[in-house]
Amino acid sequence: MKYDAREISILVRDGLLLLQERENGRPPTLIEELEKEATTGMERVESVVDGMSRQERLWLAHGMNDAIANPDTPIPGTFSRTRWAAIKEMFDAFKVWVRTPLPVCGFSPITIMSWRGNPPEPTPEPPAEQVQPDAPPPDIVIVGEVDDVLADGKKTKRGSK
Repeated sequence: MKYDAREISILVRDGLLLLQERENGRPPTLIEELEKEATTGMERVESVVDGMSRQERLWLAHGMNDAIANPDTPIPGTFSRTRWAAIKEMFDAFKVWVRTPLPVCGFSPITIMSWRGNPPEPTPEPPAEQVQPDAPPPDIVIVGEVDDVLADGKKTKRGSK
């Protein structure tokens, strides 16, 4: 079998790509690749949260709330007062988001990032027709004379069957 230079270069490129994927630990299935990407994304968001925590400690140590609120207070460095105010507003909004429970799952993003492993699966509620009442039905008390009684769906006179 003869190959021309173009076919050889394609075969070599494909072989090198397969070797690179194997060396980089590319998952063999799409779900494993998705899990790897989800893990990477969660790690990146967690890194942002960690960086924000460090920045908040430095922010408080330098008294930046008072510095940007008072136009007479000089702020050293290259960032303007307006930029610092915008950064504060963005971080405050991010802190609210990261702590607010999400509407469908009911967990906050910070809780989801903190999971190590899978959370327990919710137990499904039984269908409505299988739901048992909380209390038994009340006893029936008949006061006075009863002339007609339903027995097996048929109306009978008292005392007869």
